[in-house]
Amino acid sequence: MNQDTLIIIPAFNEEKTIGDVVKDLQNGGFRSILVVDDGSTDRTNNVLKNYKIQYVRHLVNLGYGAALRTGFQYALDHNYKHVITCDADSQHLTSDIIKVNQRLHQEKCEVVLGIRVDTNKHKTPFLRKKFVTVANILNTFLSGVTTRDSQCGLRGYKKEALSKMKLLSRDMEISLEILKEMKKNKLKYQEVIIVPVYTKYSMSKGQGLIKGFETIYKLLIKEL
Repeated sequence: MNQDTLIIIPAFNEEKTIGDVVKDLQNGGFRSILVVDDGSTDRTNNVLKNYKIQYVRHLVNLGYGAALRTGFQYALDHNYKHVITCDADSQHLTSDIIKVNQRLHQEKCEVVLGIRVDTNKHKTPFLRKKFVTVANILNTFLSGVTTRDSQCGLRGYKKEALSKMKLLSRDMEISLEILKEMKKNKLKYQEVIIVPVYTKYSMSKGQGLIKGFETIYKLLIKEL
């Protein structure tokens, strides 16, 4: 099952974690892994030379949304039936990625949305949790898709679903654009509970609160 799925990893200056992410995925049985290097200026490219993966590089940093779109087009061009996106900062457990893949292979499911939850061991920082709550309310209102986590980077798509989406966003607002395309094309989706692993590094690499609220502001200006 894992062998017919393409894992897309957008990466920007992820030399510290990208090797471990790829290795864990390969140990989990995933053979098709695409890293979209979004103009990294560190040693991300050199680290990846140690692994047998697919690799696409933007000459300059174009944004998270642009990296996802590049990955999606690669998947369609190479006729992958199932596609999963995950983050490059080791936030997503391979066991959760496998869960998303299993759900994606169900007949009546076209899109799988990862839903982040806390455990006693892994808890979402307070301010980030508040931002996610605000983003969920706003994105549900703007997209018409009800989901408990509108910003999670761990998602799965069948080829037919991806081919229907017309995506234009270059930055973090692509998360909302995907939800809107799901609603527009009446795509069937399911949610899968996942447990994110937050570290000082992943917190420093993720969308900061200021940038997060800037994204919300841009969405409001654009949509209202």
